[in-house]
Amino acid sequence: MLLNRSVQQLKKLWTNIKQTQRDVITKEKQNRFATGGGPETPSTELDPDVALIAPSLMATAPILFSSNMDDKEVENRKQLVHNIMDDMA
Repeated sequence: MLLNRSVQQLKKLWTNIKQTQRDVITKEKQNRFATGGGPETPSTELDPDVALIAPSLMATAPILFSSNMDDKEVENRKQLVHNIMDDMA
């Protein structure tokens, strides 16, 4: 049986699918950084079809600064950011 869906319904479905995948990625990262106390958490399953359609969901944001950086590396990153901002102006 073929069901007719509106564009609005399909957009909402796609938004829900993407959010579900983001939630799976977030839970996987949280489990990876957990302290280890307590029961084992079940493994998470990413939908490979969503990964093919929207690979940007699987990418993480670039990290400009980290608490693990030394002072020189922080200064280098600051200068890089300033150079990029100057180029955009």
